[in-house]
Amino acid sequence: LSPDGKNLVFLAEKGSSWRSGSRRVNIARYRDRFMEVQQVPRTVSDDELPDRKTAIYLHSLDGAMAERHKPRRIWTHAHTGPRDILPVPEWAPDSSRVTFTTFEQDSDQVLILEARLDDEPDEENQKDAKKGDDDLAYVDLPARTALRFLHDGGPNTPRMMQPQYCADSRHIVYLSEQTGFRHVHVLDPLYQSQRPLTNGRFEVYPFDVNKAHSHLFVFGTKNHLTRQDLYALDLQSGELRRLNDAAGVYDGAAVNGDGSAALANYSHYGALKELVLLRGGEGKSLTDSH
Repeated sequence: LSPDGKNLVFLAEKGSSWRSGSRRVNIARYRDRFMEVQQVPRTVSDDELPDRKTAIYLHSLDGAMAERHKPRRIWTHAHTGPRDILPVPEWAPDSSRVTFTTFEQDSDQVLILEARLDDEPDEENQKDAKKGDDDLAYVDLPARTALRFLHDGGPNTPRMMQPQYCADSRHIVYLSEQTGFRHVHVLDPLYQSQRPLTNGRFEVYPFDVNKAHSHLFVFGTKNHLTRQDLYALDLQSGELRRLNDAAGVYDGAAVNGDGSAALANYSHYGALKELVLLRGGEGKSLTDSH
């Protein structure tokens, strides 16, 4: 749902899931006292690829109960493999546009795309609605490509790219490995130019953006490669502000709207994982595991 509550973006899928598998195979299960053989659905390398498509639609909620508008299809993705990525798009703070990324396993190609609400089709096209593979009547008006590049890094990175808008509802921040390490980049779709916002021999993992879209909350290994700290990244200056004090590994975090407090799982060598409250740079353990 857009921030102003007036528009909706959604995905529609058709075809078989990669996880369902085209055959059943026997595996050994060791979870209980004795081993037992269990049949599970599994796709293997020589199976035929399932025919699967995902489409993204924008829909105006003005007069939704009267069906005054038809959904606008902005993208269709024919999947090439189980590692293809097409997440739910993210709205700009001013509700004027959405951005999303696609990754094709077959070509290793990454597209960062943008669709703006002011690209509405005229009244003639609104009447000329089509019917897609997913049986939805829609108006076709594809998103624009803001950036295209080849990904040759780790297999988990495309799922973490997660483009987000900055506070100006124009610039886009996203994760990529184009510098050799996972870092946050800033993209200007108007000029199709980009630059790294963080840089160095460490990695950054974004997980949330604050309500004002001025800061990105990330995990990072900046202080030491064996540590994972929690940071607030200023999307204007690129400054990384650490939110935790104790050394260790932080994950599974949730941050409040202004970044003044955070909850996170915390672990360090020789101790069990605990849930901690981080406020003012200090951590307070909320659990006592044993």
